[in-house]
Amino acid sequence: SISIGYTVNDDLSISYGQEESHRNLRADASEYDLEIMTIQAAYTMGGMTMAISHANKDGVAYAANNDVSETILAVTMAF
Repeated sequence: SISIGYTVNDDLSISYGQEESHRNLRADASEYDLEIMTIQAAYTMGGMTMAISHANKDGVAYAANNDVSETILAVTMAF
């Protein structure tokens, strides 16, 4: 697992992460790797934060050809 984050200014931050996992099974079973790559950005203005995250996941549940891509947009407000 490796990740890096950078604060562009007081309001904006970005980050990148990469993770890899290998599951070892019995000799007669197949072995698959799980790989995840993410990138995120967050912008804060007053009491509001807008964040976006995108992830590519390869080998979900350690299964072959089980790839997922997801994007999440979140807006939070504090009063």
